[in-house]
Amino acid sequence: MKKNDELVKKGRELLDKGQYKKALLSFLNALKTHPDWPDIRNYLGLCYNFLGDLNEAEKEFKEAIKLNDNYVEAHLNLALTYNEMGRLKEAAEEFDIASKLEKKKGKSGYGIKEKLVKTHIELGDIYLEIGNYSDSVEAYKKADKIAGNYADIKIKIARTYMSAGKFANAVLYLRKAVDLNKNLEEARFLLGLAYFKSKRMADAKREWNEVLKINPKSVRVKPYLNLIK
Repeated sequence: MKKNDELVKKGRELLDKGQYKKALLSFLNALKTHPDWPDIRNYLGLCYNFLGDLNEAEKEFKEAIKLNDNYVEAHLNLALTYNEMGRLKEAAEEFDIASKLEKKKGKSGYGIKEKLVKTHIELGDIYLEIGNYSDSVEAYKKADKIAGNYADIKIKIARTYMSAGKFANAVLYLRKAVDLNKNLEEARFLLGLAYFKSKRMADAKREWNEVLKINPKSVRVKPYLNLIK
């Protein structure tokens, strides 16, 4: 059992590092001696999901639930997988099951919605770290859709678009962030930068002047304003 624990621990470490193929092998080896551990099945499902094999991911999450039908994380991960597969009705059913299990356990303070948002943001961060801007944006957008009116997530989307050189897309999300909070200095500054990169100098100047109204001591906008005087 000790060896098996080590394989699971190693798999989790590899999973956290984004080394999904190596993590998968570690969990598969652990499964040989303990096919009845729901955690291993759940981790296998995560590996398959991150590797893009949604059918295998579905299979493993279902196996985890078969072993423990009160396994909230497995229901949640299965729901996310169904969502990615476009099987929205089944996704909604799994979300509902997970939500009811959470309430039953008295964990209403940190609900399903928050877990979903956190999961998508963390996935977006991983993709961003390895330079996969397209998948990073998609993960952040999923978080944004669930969270609703949160400027911070819209700023994350915009930053990623800017890293990819898609400044027009960044403008759209930064304007949404500003609409939510007109005194959000970071959103105003980035919006000005996106306009500047798009050669929309008048718009850039307007946004950076707004930054100075919010924070007269801001030093980062002044060099840019000097460039477009």
